[in-house]
Amino acid sequence: MADRTLVASATNLLARGFLVVPTDRRSRAGEPTNGLFAVARAIRRTIAWRTPARAIAVIESDPAARATWPALLAAQLAPLPELLAALGMHVVHAAGEVHAVASYTRAARERGDDVVIVGVDKRYAQLVTDRVWWYDANKDARYTPDVVFKRFAVPPERVADWLALVGDDDQMPGIAGIGAKGATQLLEAHGSAEAALAAAVAGAVAGTASPANAGHAAAPEAVRSTASPANAGHAAAPKAVRSTIDGRTGKALRAAVDDVPRELARARLDPQRPLPTPLDDCAYVAPRASELNPLLDRLAFAELLVPEGETTAVDVVDSPDALAAALARLGSPVAIHALVEDPAPIRAELAGIALAAADDAHGSAIYIAAGSPAWPPLATWLADPASPKLGHDLAAATVALRRAGIALAGVAGDSMHASHLTQPSNWAPHDLGVVAKPVLGRALPDDDAVRGVGRARKAWSQLPADRAGEVAAQRASTAAALWRALSPGVAAELLDDYLELAELAVRMELAGILVDPAELDSAEQAFAAIEAELDVDIYKLAGHDFNINSSQQLGRVLFEELKLPIVSHTKTGWSTSIEALERIEHAHPIVALVLRWRLLRRLRDSWVNGLRKCIDVDGRVHSRFHVARSFSGHLVNTAPDLSRVPGRTPEMARIRRAFRAAPGRVLMSVDFHQLGLYVLAHLTKDPALVEPLRARADMHRLTAGAVLDKPPADVTLDERQLGKVINFATFAGQGASALAQQLNVPAAEAKEYLARFDRRYARVRAFQDDQLRLASERGYITTIAGRRWPIGGLESLDSHDRSYAERLARRAPHEGSVSDVSRRALRDADRALRAASLDAIAVHSILDEVLFDVRADQLADAARVASHAMRHAFELEVPLVVGVEAGTHWADLEPVTL
Repeated sequence: MADRTLVASATNLLARGFLVVPTDRRSRAGEPTNGLFAVARAIRRTIAWRTPARAIAVIESDPAARATWPALLAAQLAPLPELLAALGMHVVHAAGEVHAVASYTRAARERGDDVVIVGVDKRYAQLVTDRVWWYDANKDARYTPDVVFKRFAVPPERVADWLALVGDDDQMPGIAGIGAKGATQLLEAHGSAEAALAAAVAGAVAGTASPANAGHAAAPEAVRSTASPANAGHAAAPKAVRSTIDGRTGKALRAAVDDVPRELARARLDPQRPLPTPLDDCAYVAPRASELNPLLDRLAFAELLVPEGETTAVDVVDSPDALAAALARLGSPVAIHALVEDPAPIRAELAGIALAAADDAHGSAIYIAAGSPAWPPLATWLADPASPKLGHDLAAATVALRRAGIALAGVAGDSMHASHLTQPSNWAPHDLGVVAKPVLGRALPDDDAVRGVGRARKAWSQLPADRAGEVAAQRASTAAALWRALSPGVAAELLDDYLELAELAVRMELAGILVDPAELDSAEQAFAAIEAELDVDIYKLAGHDFNINSSQQLGRVLFEELKLPIVSHTKTGWSTSIEALERIEHAHPIVALVLRWRLLRRLRDSWVNGLRKCIDVDGRVHSRFHVARSFSGHLVNTAPDLSRVPGRTPEMARIRRAFRAAPGRVLMSVDFHQLGLYVLAHLTKDPALVEPLRARADMHRLTAGAVLDKPPADVTLDERQLGKVINFATFAGQGASALAQQLNVPAAEAKEYLARFDRRYARVRAFQDDQLRLASERGYITTIAGRRWPIGGLESLDSHDRSYAERLARRAPHEGSVSDVSRRALRDADRALRAASLDAIAVHSILDEVLFDVRADQLADAARVASHAMRHAFELEVPLVVGVEAGTHWADLEPVTL
């Protein structure tokens, strides 16, 4: 295998990355670093593909090239060489950066190396060959000759001419009136930009024009290129070059005839340029984590930190006496980490447990392997509520321990909760390794690095106890360090709320929910029969059989044979996604049948088969509940995510029917009525929301009437659905474009809907505007429970990032507050049921609904107690309303009279 040379266009990466990465990224000293981050990220990605033998980073030395840089960007040039050198690059300063990159590319190819060019300048596309890649870091795209042709519609050797005609940016403006398609046609017809210019001048001299081609240059019959084997198959040179160009294209070319040669020279690279530093002096030197990480930490590039290979000092304890002595030495509280074989704690086997002193910054710790003589006394200590413990995601450890017959009591703090309360979105999903980087500047080795991958992967119990102990101890001491760093900045009552809810989540996970496999079998048989009927009907409408599950075959039937409108495209052609088909559902009867066919296939594959795999030996599905994962704070359900169990259609209900209660018990659902609207009314005090909600009016009908300018009594069911969509989309901060796509209406119509919406709910819009202002001033928003949610990106130069941040700032106070209410309602209902000594346990929570497993003869009392607690979780402007239903199957719940 040939060596690889990496050539980075460093100044180009810095300048273009500055426009992509949010400008609010700062070093720990407060200096701007967004462009530097783009450089480091691009180089790290490239090196990760394959370690290079040589690595060069070119920095533009001509001050004129950065004369117009803004101050935030110019300030990042000085630290650039240090960063590049720390990443293992040989730094070269040269006037004419693009040309220097070309020279090193030539030299590396002559040496026999493969080459990867890292930069954003389109001119690098002309250097691409079979052995030279161009990596556009901003687009995260790797360009081979074929990809270049797909991107520019010309092969690499024509890119310089193409850019001379089309331009790239302000420094290479191209020719006014010549677009990408026109440039491609000119090059196909004339071979080069110079030839096209000559033909335009000749056209003016001749003073004649072909009527058939007036106004444009027609492309001749395509021929195969003989310029380079790498580009065989691409159009390279015409069979016959046109002698003149006239009309609008000729006029545009003649107007630029004095400028294009200069621009073309800029676009072409000089392969004979001497190297500023000999290639053999540019060996890549892999950076040492101990040297690189301090710089990355100083720049606040937490995402890029690398494991240092250092381990926490650990003693492997294997006797009761040694454990007692160690516990006395560690003091109180103690940080713990349970080392489990499987990521799903409900099915995990314990390999061992590490304990670390919570106040020991040096991280000394002990490790006890499962089954050792010290294990029984350790279990006794773990169950002692008088011995306080800390950790990270102790809910998972608690579940794993309970399944092993060990109770965990005395949990005093969880650094995952402190992380979520500090940065709910920026550090998601709040795993230990993710949070340790920005908070501690520490990168932990992942499981694969320690245990191996694939067939070589070892169980923790197969590793030497001291090696497994080092890993577990490092994680325990890291959790302790995170707790020391984060908990002082978070209100104690909020941390207590998280701990209590996490304890409830553990009980929910351990309880699980009963699933009837016979009902799944019955549903699968029913779905198969319906699918077979749909096959016949779809084939009849199509006029022939085809593979409905094939996007290509389905697309040909819908868009080529039946000529249905194409509303969405992918990189390879028309889209047949569910969203795209829903927008043309009324265009032909076949579309509705295909959508139903796909639904049944998804139900069978994702739910029938998926649920079967998740049923444990006790006949129950034990999914995980995370109290500190989602941005907004709502409980996240995984492995499997039962919040997505469908139930809208009769077929979907077959899935829910498989969830059932054991004999003598019932499932009880307590569901908020339009929770989001009640919370919004409380936050905004908008009378257009408050008064109708107090009167129990139909808010979706009222909104539909307002946006359609008709009396609510005249609103149809379909129009009410439109009102519902507009309510939730607008309260979530959607704009006219997104709403138009969701409703499948013209953008102007959606814009008018929003204007009417704003007139009716003026205070809602004023509230959202105010939240954006506060987020811009303070950097965060607050929820009804007092949680802070930092909002980044509001100052980003990238319009997409900035727009997202603004939408988030507008909706986050409402979204986070809805989660606050649902979390507290779940907690208070559980408290009340246990205080009343009722045999009822929450088994599932879906934002505004809680599903309980209740003893049948206690249903009436449980319904009264739980519904009262949930209604009074928060005392809002308009009192919350809940409904209660119960039954033996989730799909067949009936109202319960309170």
